[in-house]
Amino acid sequence: RILVVRKVTQSDDLHTLRSFRNASSALDSLYGQFAKACGLSVNEYWSLVLIGEGARTQSEICKKLYLSRQTINSAFKLLQKKQLVELIPDPHNQRIKHTVLTERGHQLYDTHIMKMRHWEEYAWKSMDEQERIMLSELTWKLYHLIEELYLREENEK
Repeated sequence: RILVVRKVTQSDDLHTLRSFRNASSALDSLYGQFAKACGLSVNEYWSLVLIGEGARTQSEICKKLYLSRQTINSAFKLLQKKQLVELIPDPHNQRIKHTVLTERGHQLYDTHIMKMRHWEEYAWKSMDEQERIMLSELTWKLYHLIEELYLREENEK
C-alpha cells in the first residue's frame, strides 16, 4: 500500500513539473508573440526592454538575460539595422559602446513595448503580494537547484 501512495506522489510530482514547464513555455510563447507583433525577435525585444529600463551596454544586457555575448551582439546588429538603437563609444574607453534608443526606437518602445509592460504589471499586481513573492522566490530556487546539479556534473567531466 505504501508503494501505491509513493507512485501516486511521484506521478503527481511529475504532473506538477510538466505543468510548470508548460506554463513557463506558454509564457515564453506569449512574449514571443508580442515580440513578433512588434517586428522583433525575442532577444531584440528583451534587449529593447532592458535598454528602456536603463541598461546601457551589451555586456550588461548579456548578464541580465543570461545570454551569450554573441547572441546579444546578433540582436544588436538587427536593432541597428532596423534603426532602433545607436551605439555610442564611451569617451573614456572606445571599446565600450553605450546603447541609446533612436527616435524610431523610442516610438516603438513607447507605443508597443510599454503596452506589454503595462499588461505584465497589471497581471502581476492582480496576484496578491504573497503570491508574487512566492512565485519569484520559488522560480529562482528551482533555477539554482537545477544549475547546481548541472554544474556539478560539468565539473565531474
